[in-house]
Amino acid sequence: MIEEYQSGSDEESHGCDITPEMETVFTKHFHLDREEAVALKRNYILHMSATSMGSETRLGLGLASYDACVYSLGASLRCTNSLPPENSPIVNVRFAPDNESLLYVGYSQGTIKLWDLRDTKQCAQQFKDTTDPKSKNLHEKVFSSFDVNCEGRFLCAGTEVTDGDAFLLFWDTRQASLLGGYWECHTDVVTQVKFHPSEKDHLLSGSTDGCLINFYDVSQTEEDEALLQSLNTQSSVDKVQWHEGTNTTVSCVTHTSDVQLWHLDDSSPFNTFSRTEYSLNTPDENEDVEDSSYVADVHSTSELDKLFVLAGSNLGKGRCLRSAMVSSGKLSPLSYFDGNKQIVRCSWFDPQAEILVTGGEAGILSLWKCGKEDTLANPSQLKATSKLKEKPHKTKVKPY
Repeated sequence: MIEEYQSGSDEESHGCDITPEMETVFTKHFHLDREEAVALKRNYILHMSATSMGSETRLGLGLASYDACVYSLGASLRCTNSLPPENSPIVNVRFAPDNESLLYVGYSQGTIKLWDLRDTKQCAQQFKDTTDPKSKNLHEKVFSSFDVNCEGRFLCAGTEVTDGDAFLLFWDTRQASLLGGYWECHTDVVTQVKFHPSEKDHLLSGSTDGCLINFYDVSQTEEDEALLQSLNTQSSVDKVQWHEGTNTTVSCVTHTSDVQLWHLDDSSPFNTFSRTEYSLNTPDENEDVEDSSYVADVHSTSELDKLFVLAGSNLGKGRCLRSAMVSSGKLSPLSYFDGNKQIVRCSWFDPQAEILVTGGEAGILSLWKCGKEDTLANPSQLKATSKLKEKPHKTKVKPY
């Protein structure tokens, strides 16, 4: 299936191929250092989390086939763990902040499992919803997202709508006990919850309710007191991310692929970039190029108050992948990722080493390094290194 994502004909490329002129536009060069297919058949990589063990980096992956696995990013890309599969879509994967051997995997059926990668015969702990505050009958809530705080002590899961409410649920990871929940702050699916990277009690949540990113201090006992700020995005929220700098910045990617940048005390975003501003292709008279563009992720960089926007296009079989730098309120072209073979769904960026890892709809894990291109040995001869069993899978339809 990987051959599907190799370079197409000139007719299919829609301006995605690198040209001498583009070399002067894109000022930072990345080359494809290595790549691996996670399975023999196409299998979307939807979620990614990273942790470091000395000189080795571990990547936890959540796949569309409901499987989770772990890859080691050392001298090579290799699969080190394939976790027992569940009959439920994965909503996120997160390494424990205080232990690189512990991986949380959240499933939409209403369970978050903690796996000890040193022994994966069975999960080390499970976190479930055990109460329903509005009914004597327990109505299972469908999870849509989750995160763990920077101390590794608290878990938060967002849900789809249950009996007219969308919930944020909280657990104490030491006892797997449900601490409680919020159910008044969102009226539709909670698409993402994100704890602050260094402030243990600060939490963001985004939703498809059409307008809100909520900011909480979860040390407060009451929901009304915990909700500190609501940022009105006027659009359905896909992804949110914290960025530390001179002022804490929150980035938001909407379901219409706009990028919004906020400060927590803002009444409106201080920067907004639409598809028109980062459209990546040469216009084609038969295609609406602008509508084909998407934002994969927004990452922090090693430079204060500068952000790295990773964006692509659905045209040219998804091969187009480029980045832009946000600095002083301006968006400028940064890098072109020559050799990309897929629409990217998730990524991880190491700002110090300037290493980018991407995963996406061809099920390929790609490692990009900053610098001029090195020769990748037999790049078309990808083979699956995962021990995952092949089985049919369905990609969950998003609720928007």
